[in-house]
Amino acid sequence: EIEAQRPRGINIRSSNLGLLELEAGNYSDSIPYFERALAYWRSTGETDEEAGALTNLGYAYVGLGDLRRAEEAFADAVEIHEQLRLTATGNARREYLQNQIDVYRNLAIVRFDQGDLWGALHAIELSRAKGLLEQMRQSPLRSIALDFDRFLAIRDRLDPQTAVLSINRLDDETFLIATLTVDGLSASIRTIDSAAIPAGAEERTVPSLLTRYRALLGEPFLTRNERAQLAEYAAWLHNAFVEPGVASIGDLTTLMIVPEGELGTVPFETFTSDGSFLIERYDIAYAPSLFVALEAMERRYGDDRREMLALGGALYSGAAGSQRAGDRYGARIDDPVGQRLLVEERVRRGQDLLSNYRSLGLDAWSDLPGAAEEVRAIAEIVDGTRLVTGDEVSESLVKRLSDLGDLARYRTIHFATHGVVVPDVPELSAVVLSQGLEEGEDGYLTMSEISQLRLEADFVNLSACETGLGRVYRGEGIVGLTQAFLVAGAKSLSVSLWQIDDEVTRLFMTSLYELAISDGLTYVQAISQIKRRFLADRLTSAPYYWAPFAFYGDYRVRANDQARP
Repeated sequence: EIEAQRPRGINIRSSNLGLLELEAGNYSDSIPYFERALAYWRSTGETDEEAGALTNLGYAYVGLGDLRRAEEAFADAVEIHEQLRLTATGNARREYLQNQIDVYRNLAIVRFDQGDLWGALHAIELSRAKGLLEQMRQSPLRSIALDFDRFLAIRDRLDPQTAVLSINRLDDETFLIATLTVDGLSASIRTIDSAAIPAGAEERTVPSLLTRYRALLGEPFLTRNERAQLAEYAAWLHNAFVEPGVASIGDLTTLMIVPEGELGTVPFETFTSDGSFLIERYDIAYAPSLFVALEAMERRYGDDRREMLALGGALYSGAAGSQRAGDRYGARIDDPVGQRLLVEERVRRGQDLLSNYRSLGLDAWSDLPGAAEEVRAIAEIVDGTRLVTGDEVSESLVKRLSDLGDLARYRTIHFATHGVVVPDVPELSAVVLSQGLEEGEDGYLTMSEISQLRLEADFVNLSACETGLGRVYRGEGIVGLTQAFLVAGAKSLSVSLWQIDDEVTRLFMTSLYELAISDGLTYVQAISQIKRRFLADRLTSAPYYWAPFAFYGDYRVRANDQARP
């Protein structure tokens, strides 16, 4: 047995010697060690070790300046990781990609350095939102595929007035920022100097700054110092992540943003240049990845659907103590580790989910009079709306409509309710419907339950708090309610990024549908115009009132639209 293990031991020693030479900058000397290791792992069929040897070879060739061979090595490693990823299931598949994502990013860097901008962005896209895309397709992606021709097809879905801004984190300080229009692709690599990041956050890092920035945005009243800090952050973020991408796109009107990681938790609309907000220049939509955007755009639904299902004014069991009067409140729980592990175990075992919400203090919700008024007003605006209020806004109704196929007969579905987000355990994130009224249901329409609904909706509007948040995974993005509704079949949706005022939300949403229908606008155009109206009004000009609403998916969707060819 010892003799049988000797080749493996020798090979591991060879790999370690190669790494020592690599770290010392002796790139040529490291290559024979890595090639010897590669040959051995290929002979034994240990593909994970083979991918590691290929990655090390790639680093050595980068050190030598041989980018062609480095690209070949990284591309071979990526192909192996694609095959290995498919051997995992569920969350393990998503987490495997998260752990191996650097190989994809290395491939993007060497392609960029060779001037292959399309190839660089394609490598990035291979690492983005793969789990979401598989669920949307209801089948595994069985190869590195998502081939280059399909990647290029995104250009055919853009109109001449639209640009895509893709922001991709290569490492802690380096971002690849790409801009795509019908005329072509431009890209640059931006290195963030931590010393240049504005002070005031807990740490001088981009994630820490974003956390502080979102906290400031989510408050209606700020001190003078806080307003100054917010303005400083807004200008810095624009200069760091937007200006490099939009400087050369001219007078286009629509910007579809593909944000990286924590950047998806803040509204780019609030970034400023020369004192003007980005929303004053562009109508803005978001997408988890270009492939996901393309998948949503290519969904084909029939013309014989009803216009809208509007659900609001659910009945709740009582006021949660943390709620402020007048807020459309929900909760986002950042759990202590012990509580998180307990909840994860309960979810894994399929135990009563209501006990988890109780343990987190999420079992009492105040009624939302503004939500009931909101859906009634919308029903007056949108002809043919099916209005559901009170105790009928229930989990069992939504599931029954889905099972019968009735839920798929609506172009637009509007939820005016509470929402809950549990980033540590995204499976508990939910739309909160009527409470304590149903036998066998808990009133929490969870992320997994939403994913199993049957929708053929052009637009889903989650008029509830923090529905755009969730757990951030490298590569996969924000895992939460947005992804769940895309999986269920929505072409597009509007979500929110912080706790929102009930009355202001009612005004925003009713104005949205009035404008979309009266002027025949896309939902992106209508949402953007309402934001500008709020911005121009002294009473609602603070970003707290107009900026939380983010549009995801097919930016071309409009009210009363016919199925597109």
